[in-house]
Amino acid sequence: MVRKLRVSRYNPSQLRDNSKSGNLQIYEYYRNTQVINREERTVDSKLLGAMKMTYTQAPPLTKEEIGLFLKDAKTARLCSFNKNGTIHAVPLWFKYGNGQIIIASPEHSQKTRNILRNPNVTLLVDIEAPQIQGVIVYGKAKVHTDDWTEEFLSLTTKYMAKKDAEIWNEGLSKIANWVKITIIPEHIASFDYEKDDEFKKIMG
Repeated sequence: MVRKLRVSRYNPSQLRDNSKSGNLQIYEYYRNTQVINREERTVDSKLLGAMKMTYTQAPPLTKEEIGLFLKDAKTARLCSFNKNGTIHAVPLWFKYGNGQIIIASPEHSQKTRNILRNPNVTLLVDIEAPQIQGVIVYGKAKVHTDDWTEEFLSLTTKYMAKKDAEIWNEGLSKIANWVKITIIPEHIASFDYEKDDEFKKIMG
């Protein structure tokens, strides 16, 4: 028996799982009403009429594109494990270079405590519609408590002029002790819907 989940674009609060097990994925949806068929992994839409599209992962970014993407992107979402096994996700500033990602975190924040307990993290950096691109970094994070004043300044100057960054960091240091967290990628996945001709054709 084929299990299906109906998703209404205009009533997201009314999403409901019509299966007994509830073990279904909700895919991104963009127009009208779609029906997700988990067994056949196809998407039927009133917009498409009788046309069917087999769901596949969007083409990836190249290695060079990933490097440039991570250097230019402004915001990342860091996911770490809470003590009870749930996921703690938070948007943050970051800097990429020399094969690693650097972020700043208050010494006693939830993400810092999570990483000290479990270093496994996932970092998502993406661009939203219409130019949907993204990089997902799976790796190990490490908390550093030694002085990193100059490196912290280097991180914030990615987002503002050096003079402003100095004032910004001085203000931050008054409210918390900021530690450096480095993330060493173990696996990187990426997606670039700009390269997906079928996706662009369907979505118009």
